[in-house]
Amino acid sequence: MSILRIPHVFNSHISLVLPPLHRYSGFMNRSCRGFPAIPVRLIPVLAVLAAAVLMAGCSPRKESRTVRDTLRIVSLSPAATSILHDLSLTESLVGIDRWSAPLQGVPDGLAVFDMINPDAERVMALEPDIIFVSSMTRDATGRDPFKPFSERGMAVHYIPVSDSLDAIRRDVRFIAEACGVPESGESLVGAMDATLRRISRIVATIPEDKRKRVYFEIGAGSKLYSFGSGVYLDELVCAAGGKNIFAGEYGWIAVHAEQILARDPEIILTNVPDAGAAAEIVSRPGWDALKAVRERHVYAIDHGASSQPAPSVIRALEEIARILHPDVFTGEEK
Repeated sequence: MSILRIPHVFNSHISLVLPPLHRYSGFMNRSCRGFPAIPVRLIPVLAVLAAAVLMAGCSPRKESRTVRDTLRIVSLSPAATSILHDLSLTESLVGIDRWSAPLQGVPDGLAVFDMINPDAERVMALEPDIIFVSSMTRDATGRDPFKPFSERGMAVHYIPVSDSLDAIRRDVRFIAEACGVPESGESLVGAMDATLRRISRIVATIPEDKRKRVYFEIGAGSKLYSFGSGVYLDELVCAAGGKNIFAGEYGWIAVHAEQILARDPEIILTNVPDAGAAAEIVSRPGWDALKAVRERHVYAIDHGASSQPAPSVIRALEEIARILHPDVFTGEEK
């Protein structure tokens, strides 16, 4: 998507919005040749745009404004908010969901919304240029609260819950393009890939029989939660030189202590956002039978870096690699 903004027309701005990639929700009908069809109601807008461009060419040059000065963004997707932070666009935020509020770099004082049941009218009252919404909003309720607005040409984009590093790359590129900073998106993806290549070169030297069995806990309480294959965290464990003990399962899963005891992990990781999460695991009755607990290989890792499918997961990858294989990663240059 691209946005053309003409300032100082009718004391406001006009945005001409083109639809995003088909992977995300569009908002304009496409012609049979794959290009956006221009609704009749936009013809007067196009005329004003043409006039404004001509006027701009005759007016004195003014100091250019940055994307952060001009865009107004609402992010109802924690992953999108994390990506916006990594693109240095959090200053453009005017509204966020509750899960985004505690994330690194999110300014105080923004309007906060429920991610699953957002007040769409209140969101639109913020006059955003772009709205990023988690796909969970539609999946959980079976409805699209922003449909009336997207049908009128508002830039509403549903961001899927990405399950792989490749999907995260696509999200970064899409959000960067939508916000008018594609070069920043490419730079961010390039930095991710450079770190991944560096770690992969080292992990490739580790024999298969030296790769540790890993239990990664993402939720604790009356039930324990982990993940199988098809989840970006599983990809991180593998890329760091580990073996997920639940790799034979798929997706996000609830697990039982008996299953963990039967698989006897050598390393236990947790990203539960509690300072005592690792100590709580060690103190569980019967868990001292696990090799990871007996040898004190239970580690809390950065929740912020690992909990959202965003470029920050590369920091989590480095952390996991150093835990699993300190002999080859300790002292290794970052």
